[in-house]
Amino acid sequence: MFKSLKNVRMITTMAIFIALTIIFSNFLAITFIDRKFSFTFLITALMASLLPLDMSIIAAILADIIGNMIFPTPGGFYPPFILNKIVTVFIYYYFFQKKPINVKNIIIAVVINVIITSILMTSLWVSQLTGNPYFTQIVLRLPTSILNMILNMIVLSLIFKRLHLILKKKLKNSKVI
Repeated sequence: MFKSLKNVRMITTMAIFIALTIIFSNFLAITFIDRKFSFTFLITALMASLLPLDMSIIAAILADIIGNMIFPTPGGFYPPFILNKIVTVFIYYYFFQKKPINVKNIIIAVVINVIITSILMTSLWVSQLTGNPYFTQIVLRLPTSILNMILNMIVLSLIFKRLHLILKKKLKNSKVI
């Protein structure tokens, strides 16, 4: 475990994924009144589909911490949200590195990810932060979560497999993977 941290190419690749996550989250995001939509799920999916699980988890955690240090969130940094990133990496790793990348697996991965991380886990963290009842948070998050789920499915179905193949080829040629 963590033997990939001795590989400079792996560390550089992780740094690129971290930077892309921060950029997509803060500069290429669409913000509505109280909700934000970004394409960080695409970066996380690519990272989890290409890198070893431990390296993907480390990169996701670092992206979250560094991103919050550079661009603090209005409510402040709340460490349990890191668990969302870890669970997302596990789900995407399982469905995109251990199984063939196809529309069926994309839909299953996105649905599972949205239910577990967005609806159940995020509702719990927000409930703890605000003092609002957990069930109320779930109900409030449902419309945004469903919209995000649909958008994630569409984006991943349209471009993920092609991007994955291109990056996999480049990373193999560079001897990262």
